[in-house]
Amino acid sequence: MSSSKRRERAGKNNRKEKTVYDYFEEYLQNRKRTGYRDIRKQKIAIKNLILYLEQMSLSINELHYKQAIDYKLHLIEKKKKDGTPYSTSGVNTYLKGALSFCSFLKKKSVILTNPFKETKLLREENKLPRSILKEAEMDTFLFHLACYEEQSGLLNKIRRYRTHVIAELMYATGMRIAEVAQLKKEDIDFTNSVVTIREGKGGSSRQAFLNDYAKEVLYLYVTEMKELTDYPVNRKGYLFGMTIGSLTHILNRELKQVGKKMGFTRITSHMFRHAFGYHLLRAGCNIRHIQHLMGHKKIKNTEVYTKVEKEDLLRILETYHPRRMGRKCK
Repeated sequence: MSSSKRRERAGKNNRKEKTVYDYFEEYLQNRKRTGYRDIRKQKIAIKNLILYLEQMSLSINELHYKQAIDYKLHLIEKKKKDGTPYSTSGVNTYLKGALSFCSFLKKKSVILTNPFKETKLLREENKLPRSILKEAEMDTFLFHLACYEEQSGLLNKIRRYRTHVIAELMYATGMRIAEVAQLKKEDIDFTNSVVTIREGKGGSSRQAFLNDYAKEVLYLYVTEMKELTDYPVNRKGYLFGMTIGSLTHILNRELKQVGKKMGFTRITSHMFRHAFGYHLLRAGCNIRHIQHLMGHKKIKNTEVYTKVEKEDLLRILETYHPRRMGRKCK
């Protein structure tokens, strides 16, 4: 047998036959308006479904409404590695992934019906994450991010500087990290302090506004520092030159480091967006204005910020109750 034929046969043997999961993954990657985090969640959800089917000795074709209900109950009863059950949102993430996967399979005529279409999600209560910093804490946190010169090594200085710029931008505008990753230089109007967010979540566009300090920080980055701090290989044309996944990973790592030193836990990039809405409401901003600024299609998504904490209720009680403490004898 000639060497060329041997190479051809070896190539055929090494090529794995694509599964329906592989085709679905390609479909997700090629879909417009599907963010990195959504793709990652769906991939994990589908792997979990496939593993469940293997454990139950079921094929995709045998997945009907009863099996979908059984899978839902399995998720509710399932425990994580630490022994705790999955949260309501966690169960719903898996069910949404299964729904999307089966919808794809139906389009490809692999299955006749989507059994998860009639499977109801668990009812979720919108809650504010506990990691939201108060106004004074946020001010201190951002101050520490701005001290990037104190980092050892040029690469560490660059990472902390970029984190400082993005953090100021996100807190000033309420942008999502996926929206930040899609920003281009032409989207920034420094004259009018306006940022145009093109195709945010759900495919809608909106305008955000920069405060004076955020504008100054961003202007310095765009006009002087971007070329000096860009990675050698970057997404040309984009303001921060990274994919959503890379930007999220690097940013969250830097935020976690600073948060740990300050005693703050569970600090992520999304915390700035929550803080933006929460702090505006506490300052007396109209909730409809906050809804517009954050790009929420439904007011119920904005109303989560109206849930005041116990310490706020105590402060209000101490301030306004006629028998409040602290009254002095004349």
